[in-house]
This record gives sequence, structure tokens and C-alpha cells, in this order.
Amino acid sequence: MMDFLRMSDRERNLLYIVVSLLIFLVFYYLLLMPIGTEISVLNGKIKKEKNDIRTAELKLNLLKTYEKKITVPLENTVLSEEQKTIGVIKELSQVLVSSNLDIISIKPEVNIKQKKLLITLSCTGRYQDLYNFLSNLNKLRTIVVVDLIEVTAGNEKKAILNNKMQLTAYY
Repeated sequence: MMDFLRMSDRERNLLYIVVSLLIFLVFYYLLLMPIGTEISVLNGKIKKEKNDIRTAELKLNLLKTYEKKITVPLENTVLSEEQKTIGVIKELSQVLVSSNLDIISIKPEVNIKQKKLLITLSCTGRYQDLYNFLSNLNKLRTIVVVDLIEVTAGNEKKAILNNKMQLTAYY
């Protein structure tokens, strides 16, 4: 303590400055550095989230423009039996094509009294394609029931199946 009193004013001021710097450095490394690191990590996350939001907005805008371009008849619109039959066959054909089944024939028979459409369908494809077709029938707007299905294996090595189905579509 005596040495402290014997110091000149200049040495005492230098000592205050050095002690103050040491206190600041300890404060900086223990408190400010971790907070600064956390802030930079959070800023990175915010930028990523903003980019994700912009991407989602662009996708939403694209979907809205496609939605405007697609013209789907309203459920309350009165359609003739022929239009309903054509619509069901069109939907069924799209499901067949998307399932990679090759269409051999589609034979519709309209039953106006019971408001249903009987369809005899012949197609070929692999087992997985048939499975995809049957799974996608539930996604149609029209209720389609598989009444009968005959599956026979072809003579090829790739297990191409010959499929004959009787379907009933209700509208």
C-alpha cells in the first residue's frame, strides 16, 4: 500500500488505465463474446428463414397462377350423362397413364337409372403399376369400385401382367 502512495500521478493514472483495460477485457470475453456469437448464429437462422419464406411465397404464387389456369367444373354444375361419362373415363385414363399401365381397351356401359357407369377395362403393366393404379383410385373425385379383377402373368421375364377389370363408377 505504501508503494501505491509513493507513486507519481502519472504512474497511478497508468495503473488505473491498465486495471480498467483488464476489467474491460474480462467483461468482453466472458459476457460480450458469447452474446455476439449467439447473435450472429441467430442472424444466420433469420436469413435462412427469410429465404425459405421467399421460396414458399414464390411457390404459392405459381400455384395460384396454375389454379387460375385450370378450369374444373363446379360441383353444383349440372352435367349431362354423356359429360359425366366422358369425365369419369378421362379421370380413369389419367390415373392409368400416371400409374404406367398400358391401356388395351376401355368399354363403358351407362346405367342411367342407378346413376352409375360400368366399365370393362383391359391393360398391361407390372405389379407395382397395378398397385399404384388401385391406390390412386381413391384420389378420384368420382367413387370408383373394383368389382372384379383378373390378373394373368405374361410370358416375358419382366413379369408384365395382363389385367382385366370390371369397375363401377358412381356419380
